[in-house]
Parts: sequence; structure tokens; C-alpha cells
Amino acid sequence: MLQDIFIPVKIEKEQLISYMEKYISSCTNKLHNTRQTYKIALLEFLDYFSNNDFSFLIKNVESYYAHLQNRNLKISTINTYMIALRQFAAFLVKQKVIEKNPVKRIKLSKAVCTKKLSYLTKRQLNNLIESIPPDACGLRDKAIISLIMET
Repeated sequence: MLQDIFIPVKIEKEQLISYMEKYISSCTNKLHNTRQTYKIALLEFLDYFSNNDFSFLIKNVESYYAHLQNRNLKISTINTYMIALRQFAAFLVKQKVIEKNPVKRIKLSKAVCTKKLSYLTKRQLNNLIESIPPDACGLRDKAIISLIMET
């Protein structure tokens, strides 16, 4: 477990919700769907800590992270929720609400690719190359495909 290296600040839930709304409205460079996802993630975080006042401590963030993992969510979903929380905490640091970002020290899980990749056979590649017309564009296309095949 990581240790906090700053003085925790107690924040009332209503005040935290107000900061969250300011943060979401400040995300003008994000797509609407991203802002909605962040809002859902942050509301869930606030619901997890249902008491009236909250201290932004590493142990609380670790507890929430473990809670997400125990819910058997996809790693990508957990990481999205934690990224939203990390950026919200960074916003709180900029607003001078908290001294340091406790979420920054939490290492996120690496997503494992479970998709099986399929490749073209040599015969399929040869058929592809042979199907390209011998004109100028065809020569370019053959060069591109040949380059891709070699990498």
C-alpha cells in the first residue's frame, strides 16, 4: 500500500459534486460521450464514498480501485474510470482544493489483447499481388503491399 505524503483535506460530498460539475463543464476539448463517461465514472466514485465528508487519500483511491476490480469490470472500463478520477484530481490540484494528486501514484492494469489474429497465407498474398493491374497505380499498390508484407 502506498503512503500519503501530503496533508489530507476533508471535502464535503456536496462540495465535491460541485467541483465535479465544474470539472466536467471545463472539459470542452473532450467529446460529449467522453464527458458523459467521465461524469458517470465520477458519480460512481462519489457514490462509493457515501459518507458526507471525504478525504482524498491514496488508501481511499486504492480501496475504490479494488472495488472496481471486484466488480469484474473489463480492464479498459476500470482504466477509463481511474483516468477520469486522475484527471478530476488534477483539476482539484489546479483549483488548490488538494495539495497533490493521490490518483497519480496508482498504477493501472495493462489490457491484454484476447483477439486471435489471422494472417493471409502465402497463396492468398500471391493472389492479391497478381490481382493488381499493371498500370501506374497498380505498381504503387504492389509496392505498398510488398512493403507491408515484409514488416
